[in-house]
Amino acid sequence: MSWKACKVECLSSYKYPQEPKAFSIGDRRCEVEEVEASSLTPEGPLFRVKAGGKRFSLLYWEEYDEWFVKEI
Repeated sequence: MSWKACKVECLSSYKYPQEPKAFSIGDRRCEVEEVEASSLTPEGPLFRVKAGGKRFSLLYWEEYDEWFVKEI
């Protein structure tokens, strides 16, 4: 599966973004059940999460101020 633009709800305080809580692809909203891992890529923060019994990567591309998702 390729990367798709999405909306992400996440914790944010002094630093954005922090841990994702939910994401939406079109009209479909997925609650994040678990954040398995996080890392910093050249594009921005990357999170590996579980949602709806599946695993996803969520990437915040800082240069464009956009979130992207792909199923893994």
